[in-house]
Amino acid sequence: MKSLTFSFRGQTFHLHPHRAIYWEEENSLLVADLHLGKARHFRRAGLAVPLAVSEKNIEILESLISEFQPKRLLILGDLFHSSRNYAWDQFKDWLATHPQLEAILIPGNHDFHQRDAYEALGLLVEEEPYVVGRFALSHIPLQVPVENTYNLAGHIHPAVRLSGEGRQRMSLSCFYFGEWQGLLPAFGKFTGNGYVEVCEGDRVFVLVEDEVMEIE
Repeated sequence: MKSLTFSFRGQTFHLHPHRAIYWEEENSLLVADLHLGKARHFRRAGLAVPLAVSEKNIEILESLISEFQPKRLLILGDLFHSSRNYAWDQFKDWLATHPQLEAILIPGNHDFHQRDAYEALGLLVEEEPYVVGRFALSHIPLQVPVENTYNLAGHIHPAVRLSGEGRQRMSLSCFYFGEWQGLLPAFGKFTGNGYVEVCEGDRVFVLVEDEVMEIE
């Protein structure tokens, strides 16, 4: 897999097919909406989702850490899907293998436990908007921009619908960059999509198999 390098507002972002952004100047990896443990949630509802889903997500996260060697992992919310389960221990054990990594969680609407529960995993917890340089990071997209910053958020699980000849249609997850706000695709599996309305001047990068491609 090969990331797509995107120069944006004086910064260099590497948009990875594994639904993550490596921010070069900050030596930071950004991910959103992992929803670890969602497989267990589905199974309780009677859906035969394999429990290995969370393990696979952590394996992918490990591959990204290995590839980019970031000093910091920025999680834009919804690290876990619901109450504590096996996924908490999996993530704690994984994070313990990277003592050099500063892992920061900006809690999302699914991260409803008390701060100390996440800190016990080895995470730092920062409330939104968490400002890094000229970027304001949040889980839920901000309604009003923070002065002199660009908002990067999760929560929406952005996707676009594409149409072709012969009534061909497809839906693709994407990285979306609007006038003052950008959205990261959901990192986790079984998360669904929220379709974004693309306006003139917006930049959209879709995920196609093992590639990231910009659409016009």
